[in-house]
Amino acid sequence: MKKTFLLALLFGASILSSVIVHAAEEYEFVTMWPKLDQPWYFKTPEGIAVDAAGNVYVVDCGNRCIKKFSSDGELITRWGDAGGKGREMGEIRGIAVADLETVYVTAENNIYKFTSKGEFVAKWTMEGGAVEKDYAAADGVAVDSLGNVYATDVELQMFEADVVDRYADFFADADVLIFDSQYTLEETVIKEDWGHSNNVIGIELSQEAGVKHLVLFHQDPTVRDEALDKLLKDSRKLASLLHKGGSIEVSVARDGMVIEV
Repeated sequence: MKKTFLLALLFGASILSSVIVHAAEEYEFVTMWPKLDQPWYFKTPEGIAVDAAGNVYVVDCGNRCIKKFSSDGELITRWGDAGGKGREMGEIRGIAVADLETVYVTAENNIYKFTSKGEFVAKWTMEGGAVEKDYAAADGVAVDSLGNVYATDVELQMFEADVVDRYADFFADADVLIFDSQYTLEETVIKEDWGHSNNVIGIELSQEAGVKHLVLFHQDPTVRDEALDKLLKDSRKLASLLHKGGSIEVSVARDGMVIEV
């Protein structure tokens, strides 16, 4: 069976000498981005999104900007750096397109909202406002069919009561909280600022916020099933010890897991 696909070759400082593809299916080359006659190149692209009209948005992390293309690969506009328009955002990590008019971007621990033309609309915080404050480590972003925005805030650090209260208010009464817990508490001490949280913080926040079901995810790929079983057992025991009037269900995320709410 013959399939078509779009091949984007990303040229940086290095030269692509040869590409060897081994596949059981037959593919048909359609086009290449960038075309050699265009004055732009990607540098460490981190994310991509497509709107309903087929326009393509690329997070060009190395050049610290968003680039918008037509479905044919023609550059429409760019923003976020000195070479484009709009405010500079620093290191950009994630992007999501809500509709033909709205684009969400995570950069430098903040969430930005733009029009599809790159015009700045708002800058978001954990509290949901437009105050100049940072997320702990905002990375990915997604938008559902109702326009709700989901942003990963992967490393939560709890130092003072007001910080705990702020996160607890944000998670308040959630049916399900899917929480980054790649590290144990002991590992977090060693790997502080590595961009991941631990199960203990997730449990404490869930108890404070009245979360009904805590799902621990983003486990280290080197961890064996036995270690995950122990993590779950220890987490449930801690949740029971910290019990504050409402029972909390604790699970470890797994492939194919379905949660009904």
